Amino acid sequence: MKPPIYALSADPLTNGHTNVIERIIATFGQVLIGIGINPDKKYTFNLEERERLTKKVLAGYGDRVIVKSYSGLLTDFAYENELHTIIRGARNAADFDFEKLLSDINGGLSDGLETYIMIADPNLSHISSSAVKELQKHQAKNIIDYVHPVVKEALELRISGQLRVGITGGIGNGKSYVEKKLIEINREDKENTIEAFREGFLNFHSIDMDVLGRYILKESKEPVHRTVREEIAYEFGKHLLVDDVIDVKSLLKLLFDDPNAFLERSQFEDIMAEPIMHLVRKNLLNKKGVVLICSALFVEQKICSLVNNNFVFVTCPEDVRTERLRKRGYSDLEINSRLKAQLPPETKLEHIKNLICNQSCGEIIEFNNVEGNDREMLNLYHEIKTMYGKKL
Repeated sequence: MKPPIYALSADPLTNGHTNVIERIIATFGQVLIGIGINPDKKYTFNLEERERLTKKVLAGYGDRVIVKSYSGLLTDFAYENELHTIIRGARNAADFDFEKLLSDINGGLSDGLETYIMIADPNLSHISSSAVKELQKHQAKNIIDYVHPVVKEALELRISGQLRVGITGGIGNGKSYVEKKLIEINREDKENTIEAFREGFLNFHSIDMDVLGRYILKESKEPVHRTVREEIAYEFGKHLLVDDVIDVKSLLKLLFDDPNAFLERSQFEDIMAEPIMHLVRKNLLNKKGVVLICSALFVEQKICSLVNNNFVFVTCPEDVRTERLRKRGYSDLEINSRLKAQLPPETKLEHIKNLICNQSCGEIIEFNNVEGNDREMLNLYHEIKTMYGKKL
């Protein structure tokens, strides 16, 4: 049996498209994805980009999926490939009526060409390429539910002009230091480089999720954050709320001095997750260039998709790490409890590498953060700039 043509613009491919593709494969065994051009339509991605992104998203299906772009009429594309079956997707009645009209036209242009309309899965019928692009303009939280990470990253680059890179690693490895040094180098680069006077200079921005957390607990006057503080006090002790501010030091002792307080830490992270992510999304608005997002808990909180698996993974020797924590005022007992509260660095690193492999998306730079590493820090800065350039 010859494969059918699934015709679409793929600007970009969504999870709704992928669902239809999987159902076509289940019936026909193979499908040819035909990505065309409508001269009256303004595309976000050009034809070559749409074909490349679609191939990357569907690479896991192997030879069951063939992706080809074409110009001109779909009937001519079918004729040139000696195929006689076209499948189109329809999400609602309006789509169905339009596809029926196209089917009638195609039938008049080519004898023996059959069109089948596949109704969208009801759980995915609200997903469209245009909706996804509109959501990206506003940094919506659920884009990853609609598209593959490869597409999500492409949308961020094209629509928002930003590449997100996570700065992560274990406690005491110096993530915030690395973040601040990269911003400092970028500032110096901008001041001293003629590129700064050109439109294309690459700006670096930073968002530290720990800083956002402290803002919610201690500073914000927003009603939603006051509610968060009240919920924390209700769950962990009313003594923690003093003058509408959480006593962070007492809260940390409660959560971390007992190495077995797994449930309490998990409960706290659940309370804080949505408010912090809301602030992250607000901070992402209108930031063009590289956006460094710093957090130790990307893996634990399952938010690697926030940065599309792009990471600088910060490490350092164990004795250096311990000494840094001592300088912060932690006792050996507190250091031990905080280290046990997080996944081991090697476990986090392995998890990220597996995500990159399984999703065909992401890049990881391992950085050994030791004293006197100015040259290595500069090299890291240029590696991130190179990462940005490769993904454009």
